Amino acid sequence: MKKTATAVVVAALCASAAANATTTIYSKDGSTVGLYGRVNPRFLTGHDNNARPTDNPGSEGDNTHFTASARLGFDLTQKLNEQWDAVSSIAWDVAAERSSDGTFDSRQAYAGFNGHEYGTLTFGQQAGAFSIPCEIADIVWYFGGDSYEDRSFEQGVVNYAVSVHGYNLQFTAGAHASGDADTFWQTYGTKDAVRTNVFEASVEHPYDFKTAGVLDLAAGVQSVSFETGVHEVNWSVGGTYNLKGLQLAASYEYMTIKNTDVPDASKTQDIASNGVVLSIQHHFKQWTPYAEYSYQKASDGDVPSGVSSTFSNNLVLGSKYNFTSNIFAVTEYVFNHKIFSEQDDSGNPVVTDPDNQLYVGLYYYY
Repeated sequence: MKKTATAVVVAALCASAAANATTTIYSKDGSTVGLYGRVNPRFLTGHDNNARPTDNPGSEGDNTHFTASARLGFDLTQKLNEQWDAVSSIAWDVAAERSSDGTFDSRQAYAGFNGHEYGTLTFGQQAGAFSIPCEIADIVWYFGGDSYEDRSFEQGVVNYAVSVHGYNLQFTAGAHASGDADTFWQTYGTKDAVRTNVFEASVEHPYDFKTAGVLDLAAGVQSVSFETGVHEVNWSVGGTYNLKGLQLAASYEYMTIKNTDVPDASKTQDIASNGVVLSIQHHFKQWTPYAEYSYQKASDGDVPSGVSSTFSNNLVLGSKYNFTSNIFAVTEYVFNHKIFSEQDDSGNPVVTDPDNQLYVGLYYYY
């Protein structure tokens, strides 16, 4: 999935219109309502040795299909006085096919206050602070996100973001939330687990060297606990360098999991892993070719029986062509695509074999 690393984090949090390119549909007496969304028809082909016949009988090994996705969102702003605004945003993943299970799935929903130089305070389902350093090097639109633990849209959290002397600071905290284990560690028994708490912090700073380019650095930490006894502590650093249309980026994450209450002896109790993302892209007028390499491997502890300690080892080559600023086509080819982020009905890990995959998608943002 594509994760946009913005150079000014606070601005994106204060008004999600900056990130979503909203179209104003109402503006009166200090109240503004913006509409945004996207439509994404796509084609995926390749060979998946682990295609399960129970999901699609007769399709073992076949991973070729056309599909589509869509999003819809609204940004709301109410001016309170010269210093403060009330802000809110709500967005859904919208069913784009009749075979989809649900019509609207919540993507984000938060409300709060924008104090401009005093920062922004928001409450609800939203991106956490830890997503900033994790996503800074991930430029892939479809196949990204395999080698880091970002928890992009988290339920029931409080975010505070502020810029101090050029340093963009963000803090996230949350308490009880059911089914908030949509993470890499689902495989280790935290699927649909009840989160008891989460704490995150990040710092980001751009350095403008004028004709020598722009360097953007970020770092963050995350701590998450679940009622199952699982406790995660994750650290991440990353950065991008931009010069005359060329962008180089890298991120590193050290992830740990401790399970103090393991009901299944086949599950691991303690694991540590290292993940890295390296990417490069160059803008040539309407064309943007890019490449990204991601790798993650357990460095300590035991993994479940039958599961490799190398969780991801993927190379993605891609190209993006802009018809306009909001309509573009993406083609990606992934080598050795191997991830596991789900479980079957018996709770066993579902591993996608290291097979190559081709993706072609059209994106229309509005």
